[in-house]
Amino acid sequence: MTVRWELTGRGGAHNVEAEPDGQIGGSDYEFNSGGPTAASGTTYEQPFDDAGLALYHCEPYLSVGMKGAIVIES
Repeated sequence: MTVRWELTGRGGAHNVEAEPDGQIGGSDYEFNSGGPTAASGTTYEQPFDDAGLALYHCEPYLSVGMKGAIVIES
């Protein structure tokens, strides 16, 4: 399974990342879309090959709670 994020260009610069140092809670996956951007139409795709939990967040907005989770089932 592959998940695709697409930026609309509204709401400031965003990114998606699941990194142990900045993550709240334990994630079975590590990924990073790169530095925050506000460019409309910017996309990032992340494949998830094994069952698990992917916890992620937007680095610029983590302090205000912009985070998510994806449950990957086999």
